[in-house]
Amino acid sequence: MSEKILYSYTGLFDTPDEIINAAEKVSEEGYKKYDINTPYPVHGMDAAMKLKPSKLGYAALVFGLSGTFTAILL
Repeated sequence: MSEKILYSYTGLFDTPDEIINAAEKVSEEGYKKYDINTPYPVHGMDAAMKLKPSKLGYAALVFGLSGTFTAILL
């Protein structure tokens, strides 16, 4: 018999601490590809999900400076 694949799971939490605890437990169970949706930012969620730091800030800096220097030269 083949192993069943989990496609979706939904939970409802009252506090940000409960959400972070749930994310830590999901990470501990070995799940690597999952997402959490909240109506507001939850600080510490990226650490609880064990996500790598984003490189988007560096790209925004490079392209922002490039645009600034291009505008100055024109």
